[in-house]
Amino acid sequence: MANLIPFGRRMLSRQWSPWDEFAELANTLWDKSMMPRGMAYPAIDVEDTAEAYIVKADVPGYSKSDLEVELDGNAVTIKGNTLAEKKTDSPDLIYQERQVGEFRRTFTLPAKIDVEKATATFDHGVLEIRLPKAGGRGRRLMID
Repeated sequence: MANLIPFGRRMLSRQWSPWDEFAELANTLWDKSMMPRGMAYPAIDVEDTAEAYIVKADVPGYSKSDLEVELDGNAVTIKGNTLAEKKTDSPDLIYQERQVGEFRRTFTLPAKIDVEKATATFDHGVLEIRLPKAGGRGRRLMID
């Protein structure tokens, strides 16, 4: 009984695919191995509405010019770079916890997106990306 793993909400909301799980694991390992120790990639929320996916990423301490968003099919990549702020070894520094460096976060959405109509906004450390769905969810044809 101790080895039971509870279902996550996302497993119930879409069909499970071992390739999605593998891609997520590979992405996590890639991101963590490419970043300075202790640096984490941003937490994200993805909302699935009838017309679009809404992605919100927490990126406190970054400015709009530090961030990039790339879209390819149904894959979304968020990149950030804080190399402008250098780590200091000053003897006056008592404690330093904030990390500098780069991150890259890639994830795949369940359906293709219309990259031409996608938009991104940045406000108070939150990056919001609106990704309209390509082609909608289908329709029923009337037979003449």
